Amino acid sequence: MIKKRLHSSLHDLNAGINEVKNSYQEDPETLKVLNNLTRTIQDALEEPGEVTLDYEKLLPHLKEGIEHFEISHPKLTGLINNVIQSLNALGI
Repeated sequence: MIKKRLHSSLHDLNAGINEVKNSYQEDPETLKVLNNLTRTIQDALEEPGEVTLDYEKLLPHLKEGIEHFEISHPKLTGLINNVIQSLNALGI
């Protein structure tokens, strides 16, 4: 159940990232953060219904995302926090 919640949170975060990505085409630093998050999420979701990534690899990218977007995109920050809460529920 907890892994299912994590999987759902990762999908939601990926959708949130895609929503804001277009507005940062001229900002290479922000695009780098978004692309790192996207790549890490895609790795985690590579098999349907499974989260195959070493969870601890996800945390640095999530923390970087929170630092970068907590003021400018509170909705995206909330989605990142949901993933972190799901990881915490798994003991990570």
